[in-house]
Amino acid sequence: MTRNGGNRLGSMKAKLVKRFNSPPPNTPWLWATHELLESVPFIALSDHARKGLLRLMLEHSKHGGQLNGSLIVTHDDFKRYGINRNYIADAIDELRHMGFARVARRKGEDGLSRASRYTLTFFGTEDGAPPTNDWKRTDDKHIQAWPKKRKELAEARRKRNRPK
Repeated sequence: MTRNGGNRLGSMKAKLVKRFNSPPPNTPWLWATHELLESVPFIALSDHARKGLLRLMLEHSKHGGQLNGSLIVTHDDFKRYGINRNYIADAIDELRHMGFARVARRKGEDGLSRASRYTLTFFGTEDGAPPTNDWKRTDDKHIQAWPKKRKELAEARRKRNRPK
């Protein structure tokens, strides 16, 4: 028996549980709350959007969780992660609509597009702001509006990309 009334075997077991259920040392890792993973908006995500979210989380992890708000993930990055090129824009739009990500689209002085910057709303940002958790405000009505909104956004993209 130990001084605190527990036995040595229980203490060893607790150490093993902590050791084998903790993040690996010297390896980037991420956490996600039960609340997020069990949320209606998360469960409602399409497979493409879920893959897109995981790819953004991977990028966040690659930078030690320090660049949220300036995460750069290219279309090629999304494609390598298994999202068909035809669905990348839809996946990003869905993540925005459901409140999991914010996107800052940028143009250079030459008017050409530059890489978008992403923010995961369930992590704090690089400037020290707390998570906004926009996804918590996504209700059933907002989720049900997604198919119509997706069509509107896709049509706007087609019009924007038509040759003049």
